Amino acid sequence: MPKLTLLLFLITTTINNIVLAEPVHDARVIIVGSGAAGIAAASKLLQNGFTDVKIIEAENRIGGRLWAVKIGDYMMDMGGQWVHSEEDNVSFELAWPLGLLEHFNYSHVFTTRFFNSSGEQLLPEVLSNITYFYLNLTENSDVNDIAKAESYGDFIVEKMEEYFKRLPEVTDDMKNLILYLFNLVQGSSDGSDDWTKLSPKMPRDYPVCKGDLSINWKERTYTTILDILMKKYPNPTEELPVLKNKISNSKVVKINFDSSDAPVEITTEEGKKYLADHIIVTPSLGVLKADYEKLFNPPLPDKKINAIQKDSKVNSDVKIEDKMKLSQEVENINDTNPNEIIVTTADGNNYTTSNVIITMSLGVLKNYHKKLFNPFTFCSRTCSCTARTEKQINIKLIANPFTTTLLKELTLKS
Repeated sequence: MPKLTLLLFLITTTINNIVLAEPVHDARVIIVGSGAAGIAAASKLLQNGFTDVKIIEAENRIGGRLWAVKIGDYMMDMGGQWVHSEEDNVSFELAWPLGLLEHFNYSHVFTTRFFNSSGEQLLPEVLSNITYFYLNLTENSDVNDIAKAESYGDFIVEKMEEYFKRLPEVTDDMKNLILYLFNLVQGSSDGSDDWTKLSPKMPRDYPVCKGDLSINWKERTYTTILDILMKKYPNPTEELPVLKNKISNSKVVKINFDSSDAPVEITTEEGKKYLADHIIVTPSLGVLKADYEKLFNPPLPDKKINAIQKDSKVNSDVKIEDKMKLSQEVENINDTNPNEIIVTTADGNNYTTSNVIITMSLGVLKNYHKKLFNPFTFCSRTCSCTARTEKQINIKLIANPFTTTLLKELTLKS
């Protein structure tokens, strides 16, 4: 049975019901990381009355994968670039109404040419056919056949090697260079440095959103989404003080939540310690894979460890869009299905997930728990409903790979 966990900034209406206590630690809420998830969480907290928020960032900049640099007279995205799709895409929903995006001009004709290091063009017609074969392979192969391979890259290499057998004019050195080039091309599309690190299940299990997949920023970069989240754009006078209490160049190396009575303690690489009532952790899955064993004390629950380790190449249970679902009032949480949880929002949309973090106040639970939760799975297990006085409502909050908040059992008296 999947556990109930719901991202902090999904429940915007419930935050308003939380009574803020006077801060007694370094911060009421500490956010680890200032990528899109961290900036979104801080912005939503500030908008809902949480002023005692601190961000700890390992780098000397914000944005995480959203990073732009100036090359000559132009700003270039070094991370996220295209806005893929128009439906169920929070970036599109935030930026399109502001006139910041445009559809790609497909009237351009692309010609592929290969040159060696001496500037000599190599086998134009043959290499053009090889490129066509590769592109057709990535777009039209049977997804179930791909899923049987050791990795996505292994599938491509095997098929390319079979195709090369029909081309005696292509030398072994040339084959290696072609595969190296296609590996780079694939990496630029999927955010990987090696296609053997890509899950073979990706084409089958990764949902493609509807609409144009090649929407670009007009004269801006993807980092603009951070300005929108912080209310810096379009009106700078309305900017939220997200960065006012940010610590840069400070890598978190330990998160200690081993006492139910004490605050969460965070230790950085330089030895500094910070205390907070709540912590939101927003690392990439790659960072989690590398550091989760030494980062958390006590260790994460088996459910979370299994989610991190599930697929050493791509964890399809954790989706980027889960980080940035904003301004959605939750109407119902149904976990009767043992394989998934269905979260229904006020606008009628359903979201399926395996984990939901619930951070609502006791007042909201008292007033809305019958409507919000599936009656059988929630009420019969926790509050009895007919004898609420002096009853305990125990909600186990899970250490979610993207949002770790209240890493202990929260006991509320009704």
